Amino acid sequence: MRVIHIIPSAFGYFDDIRSRAFSILNAQHELGVEVEAITLQYESPSRSVRQEVEESSPAVHSYQGDATVGEAFLHLDDSDLVILHASFFGAGGKVLRWAKKRKAPFFIVYHGQIVVTDFYSLIIKIYNWYYLPRLSRQADYILDIQGENGLSARDIAEKAMSLYNSLV
Repeated sequence: MRVIHIIPSAFGYFDDIRSRAFSILNAQHELGVEVEAITLQYESPSRSVRQEVEESSPAVHSYQGDATVGEAFLHLDDSDLVILHASFFGAGGKVLRWAKKRKAPFFIVYHGQIVVTDFYSLIIKIYNWYYLPRLSRQADYILDIQGENGLSARDIAEKAMSLYNSLV
């Protein structure tokens, strides 16, 4: 089974979501799932981000982080499951167009809203206000983990795989 995770990674606003998403990805790998990640960002990942990914998710053997979204999205329907981690920023239109005509099951793992601390975080909040309801209507499942701090990455990975198995 092959799962692709779409993970927000733009600037520092998504550090917690990115870290938890890669932990979930690694837990799925430990369950025997072939996993890949697409990161949504606006710059090449820094050395510290690459190191964080390596530490939190040894399942990701080659984290490049610099493929274009268009290239990465060509392979979404080759997967058995696509998981979008939200809140997110970037490629909302591409994800929505793909979701409307997709072949692979589509889940959203909702980590919660970005806290508004400055103008750019307000833009991210408005972006999600626009895209998340539209994407939610296309999703097969939404896993809301924003208040689930007691759940381990493995618990979430097992829950996602259980939901996937109920679809097929």
